[in-house]
Amino acid sequence: MHSFLKKVSLVSVLIGGSLVSLISSAEPTSNPVRITALRPYASTAVFVYTNNAPGSFCSTSTYSIDLTTSGGKAMYAAALTAIATNRPVNLELKNCSDDGINPLQSLYIKP
Repeated sequence: MHSFLKKVSLVSVLIGGSLVSLISSAEPTSNPVRITALRPYASTAVFVYTNNAPGSFCSTSTYSIDLTTSGGKAMYAAALTAIATNRPVNLELKNCSDDGINPLQSLYIKP
């Protein structure tokens, strides 16, 4: 029985370490913000304007959604829902870009 408990403890430590590793390598995520406007283009992008203070999240308040993917279409639908219901969202980026183009990786509507 003692051997079994050692194995369970070891597995718990390994899983816990993996979770800490995942959390510590997470992409930049904003504090809750409100979407103030959406600007869809005839091409394949939608620009999302937010009320976050300039310079607070990746030094901008404007982000883009790529509509060429199903995930991008889902984020656009979520953005429309958030603006229509005046709900705050968290934005996630793959990384903050120096060129001012910050494509969204995810958009989470807050409860």
